[in-house]
Amino acid sequence: MTPQRWVRSTPLTTAYVAAVGTVTIAGALISRERKHAVLRAASTDLVNLRTAPARVLPASAFVLEHPVHAVALPVLALAMGSVERWQGSLTAAAVFASGHVGATLVVATGIAGGIEAGWLDPALRSMVDVGVSYGQWALLGALAGRLQPRWRVAYVASLSALLVSEARSGAGVTVAGHAVAWGIGLAIAGRLVRRDRAVGAARPVRRATLWRAG
Repeated sequence: MTPQRWVRSTPLTTAYVAAVGTVTIAGALISRERKHAVLRAASTDLVNLRTAPARVLPASAFVLEHPVHAVALPVLALAMGSVERWQGSLTAAAVFASGHVGATLVVATGIAGGIEAGWLDPALRSMVDVGVSYGQWALLGALAGRLQPRWRVAYVASLSALLVSEARSGAGVTVAGHAVAWGIGLAIAGRLVRRDRAVGAARPVRRATLWRAG
C-alpha cells in the first residue's frame, strides 16, 4: 500500500498523529519554564483530575513529556491505523479513548488508595502523567481480534511478556496503566470478534452459491 492510500484510508490516525507530532515539536522550541507549565496543565495527576478532569483527560493525550517519546509515534500510527482500517474511525477513536481514560482512572484510583493506606509516596499526587501510551496499548490489545486464532495466542503472549519485562525494569505506576489498557483492548477485541461473527452469520447466502451447491 502506498503512503497516499494509507493516509486516505486512515484520516483519524493521520490527523491525530500529526497533532501530537506538532505539539511535540512546539514543546521542544519553547522555554523549559513554559514547557513545564504546559505539562502541569495537561497532566492527569490526582490534583488535576479532581479539579479539571474534562480538560486534562483529552489534553493529556496530545502531550508527550519528553521529545524522545516521539519515537513511539510510528507504532501508535500503525496500531491506530490498523484498527481504523479494520473497524472504522469511530471504533478506533473509541478504543483509544477507552484505554486512555480507563487506564488513567484506574491508576489514579490505585495511587489515591495507596497514598491513603501509607503504601505510596504522597508526592505521587502531583506526578506528571501525559502521553499516548495507554491508548496505544488498548489499540494493540484490540488488534488481537484481527488475527487468526493460531497467531493470536503468540501475539498476546509476546506483548504480555513485554509488559512483564517492563514491570521488572522498574517502570513504576506507568506499567500498571499499560497493563490495564492492554486488558481493556483485549476485552474490546473479544467483543469485536463476536460482533463480526454475528454479522457474518446473519448475512444471507447468495443464490449462486446455493445453485452451485445443488
